[in-house]
Amino acid sequence: MAGGTDYGERETALYNAEFISLQRYNKPIVYCGNIENREEIKEIFEGKNFI
Repeated sequence: MAGGTDYGERETALYNAEFISLQRYNKPIVYCGNIENREEIKEIFEGKNFI
């Protein structure tokens, strides 16, 4: 997942993370985007079946 610049727009990446977290991809997810989303992205994927 990539997108957004540090301290810029946040909602699109969070929306996409929520969407991806509901899928059954069973693949690693790498986030490269707005640093302000780091903890929220981590929480979204925590406990899900992603490597």
